[in-house]
Amino acid sequence: MVSLVGYASEQAGAKGDVENVHTIYERLWYAEGYGYIIKFVKNKAFVYDVTADWCVLNHTLMLDLSELDFAKDISLTTPNTALLDWGAANKLVLRITDALPQHCKNALSNQNKTPFNATQLFAIYTQTYFELFAFSDPDHLKQKIAFWSSKIDKQTTEEELVEVINNFIASVDDGHAALWDKDGELLAFNDTELKRLNQRLELEQTKTINSAHTSYWRYKQYLLDGFESATKSYFLAQASPIKRYDKFIFAHLPNNLRYFKISEMSEYSELQSLSSDISVVDTVLSLILPSMRQSNGVVIDLRSNPGGYDLVSLQILSYFIDKKVVLAKKQAKYLAGYTPLNPVTAIPSDIKPYSGPIVVLTNQFTTSAAEIFLLGLKARGNTSFYGSRTDGAFSDSLVKQLPNGWYFSLSNEIYWDPQGNHYEMIGHPVSKFFEYLNTNDIEQGVDSALQAAITDLKK
Repeated sequence: MVSLVGYASEQAGAKGDVENVHTIYERLWYAEGYGYIIKFVKNKAFVYDVTADWCVLNHTLMLDLSELDFAKDISLTTPNTALLDWGAANKLVLRITDALPQHCKNALSNQNKTPFNATQLFAIYTQTYFELFAFSDPDHLKQKIAFWSSKIDKQTTEEELVEVINNFIASVDDGHAALWDKDGELLAFNDTELKRLNQRLELEQTKTINSAHTSYWRYKQYLLDGFESATKSYFLAQASPIKRYDKFIFAHLPNNLRYFKISEMSEYSELQSLSSDISVVDTVLSLILPSMRQSNGVVIDLRSNPGGYDLVSLQILSYFIDKKVVLAKKQAKYLAGYTPLNPVTAIPSDIKPYSGPIVVLTNQFTTSAAEIFLLGLKARGNTSFYGSRTDGAFSDSLVKQLPNGWYFSLSNEIYWDPQGNHYEMIGHPVSKFFEYLNTNDIEQGVDSALQAAITDLKK
C-alpha cells in the first residue's frame, strides 16, 4: 500500500523553508519509473499520468496530495532534484522537467463528461502496463496486450471491459493489479491464489460424506473455523492471550515460547492514518516485548496477512533488531532499464529488542508489506520460515487513473534481497512446507506448521 501523505508531515517538525517551497512551486517535476509529472500551484498538486501517447489527470492522487505539508514533505536535494515523502519505504525522487509533453496540454480528465469508450480506456490501461510493469518480457507483454485488445471494440460495455481487464490481470499475474470504479468499489483484482485454493477445497468437498458440508462455502468456513481453533489449542491456559486492535494476538506457548500474530500492516485505529498505525505498533510492542525477551523463542504468524504500509512493517521490525539493517534494495522500471538501486533500511527502536530465535509462519496469502517485514526478519538472521511460499507481491502499488473516473494499480518496482534475489510473482520460500487449510490437520485439531515451530524452537 502507498499513501502519498508522508509520515513526516504528521509529526511535529521544523519550520518550513519558504525558499524551498517557492522553488518547488516554480517547476514541473517528473518521477522516473512512476510515470508522474507533478505541478505544484498554491498548495495544490496537479498530477499527470504520462505515457507515450496518453496524458490523464490523476485525481485520485491529487486528492491524497492535497493533504501534504509542502514545507515538510518535499525537500530539495539539488537545484534540479527533490524528494517527496509519500509514506513508502523510500521517498519518491522528483526531477525537474522543462515542460509538459504536448499531449498533456489537453489532458484527459474524469471531470470531462464524455461517452464511455472501452477502446480508449483499454489502450491507456495497457500502454501504462507496457511502460511501467517491471515483471514481463516486452515481446510477451505485447502479445498479451494485442490478444486482449482484440476482444474490445466501440460496442464493448463497462461490464465486458471489466471482464477483459480481469482476464488480462490473470494473464500477467501481477500481485498488485486491481481496478476500482470512481467510488472506490473493487471491480477486478488478481485472485489467482484464491482460485487455486478454492479449486482444491471444492475437490476435497465433493469427497466428504459429512452432510454439514453439502455447501462448498459452509465447508470452507468449517475449515477456517477449525484452523483457527487448532491454532488456539496450543495457547497456554494459565496466561490469557492479549488481543489488541483486532489485528494483534499475543499468547504463551509450551516450552516458554511466545506466539505473535499480525493480521495486517495497517488500519489499526479509527483514524486510519500512517502515524496512528505506527503509534499503535509502539504501544503493542512495548506491552509484549518484555515477555518476549524472557522467552526461549517466538513464533510470528503472518499467514493471510494482506499487507498494508511498508513503514508499519519497518516499525514492527525495529523491535526485533539491535542494529541498522539493509533488508532490500529496490528499483523501478524506467524506459528500457531500471532506476538506480535504492536501499530499504530499518533502524532499531529505542527499547531493548527481542534478539532470540524466531520462526515465521507464512502462506500464499502473505502479501506485500507483510513480505517486506519478512525480508527484514531474514536480514536480521536467526529466523526460519515455515508454511508455504508467500504471495510474491513486494512492489508498492502504483496508482493510475483512467479518464472515466476508474483507477487501477500495478507493480513497477523490484525488491532485491541482500543476496541478490527477488521473489516477485514467485513468493518467498519456506524451509519447511505445510499446506494451508489442510483437511486432515483440521479434522485432527492440529496446526502442523505451529507444532513444528514449537518443536524446533525447543531444541
